[in-house]
Amino acid sequence: MDIKKPSGLFEWIRIYRLYQAAFPANEKKPFSMIRTMHKKGKSDVWYCVENRKFAGLVVTINDPEQILLDYLAVAKNRRGQGNGSK
Repeated sequence: MDIKKPSGLFEWIRIYRLYQAAFPANEKKPFSMIRTMHKKGKSDVWYCVENRKFAGLVVTINDPEQILLDYLAVAKNRRGQGNGSK
């Protein structure tokens, strides 16, 4: 499995769609906040690819002394296969 930072619109759209589908409304931050924090270097957004197919997303909040795993989601068609553990 490869983990990458999004570099273009296509990756951000895939991340956004999974984020919207994977979490209940009351557990989500506005996606614009996630993007802003990422641009300011306060968080990292990663996406996962396995066999050249989108597999999931990871959002962390970064502090000089620790990193908080804020969101982790696996694409619906890849759940139950150990991808979240990887």
